[in-house]
Amino acid sequence: HWVVDNYFLDGPRTRTWLGEPVVWHHRTIEQYLIALQGSGLMLTRLSECEPTPARFAANRDELVRRRRVPLFLLLEGQRPTAATR
Repeated sequence: HWVVDNYFLDGPRTRTWLGEPVVWHHRTIEQYLIALQGSGLMLTRLSECEPTPARFAANRDELVRRRRVPLFLLLEGQRPTAATR
């Protein structure tokens, strides 16, 4: 797992994954929402994809571990129509 450290410092970060260097770009949730808004889109859905207990019924420790740090942030947006402006 990759623990997010220095959360408010955005930009590229490099880690070794499966023996190779991988670069990803960290952003805060606030930065994602501002970018969505700045592009003219209206936020229609946000999900952090919390793990469900049923999926980990056989392994309670794994459920607890996966609830410690969110793995995904899904944002859905759409262009506003004349009725929603």
